[in-house]
Amino acid sequence: MRSCAVVVGTSAGEARLETILASHALVHAAEGRLYQGALLQSAEARALDTIAIAQRSIWEEGEAALGIARDELQHWIDQLRREVGPPWAQDQKLAGLAAWIALARSS
Repeated sequence: MRSCAVVVGTSAGEARLETILASHALVHAAEGRLYQGALLQSAEARALDTIAIAQRSIWEEGEAALGIARDELQHWIDQLRREVGPPWAQDQKLAGLAAWIALARSS
């Protein structure tokens, strides 16, 4: 099974365009939402199983999908960093965890 996992964060919601354009932070949130949606739609168009995982609950979803406690999950993600190398910031950690969750759900 082929899957695509995308970590999604808080969005600009249903704010009006004028409100979004007036706020630098909301512009970036809307941009992130645009890219997340584009990735998910592209994956679906290619018949991939897609999963959007909320950033705020990704560790809990990881615990549930993998049956591993959060501390141990974080340890394994840190181990993966040592193998993969830089860059390895929060975005890469969460993407790695999302991929791991997608693999667990597809098997």
